[in-house]
Amino acid sequence: MRKKENMTTDNRPLLNYRVRVGYHEFRVMARDAAEAIQITRRQLAHELPRLYDVICKLAETRFQVVRAA
Repeated sequence: MRKKENMTTDNRPLLNYRVRVGYHEFRVMARDAAEAIQITRRQLAHELPRLYDVICKLAETRFQVVRAA
């Protein structure tokens, strides 16, 4: 029986992150802080579609990323 192969090439474990942008805080599972910011941008854009342009232009320094336990 063949072992099922993983389709991704990134085998790093997913970690919990708390990402804060202004008054919004998100808990996301990501491989690193940069990926946590990308996921948070997508969630913000989904929740606040009228602010899509503003969310996409936010500098990464506006995101406070903390590794959660």
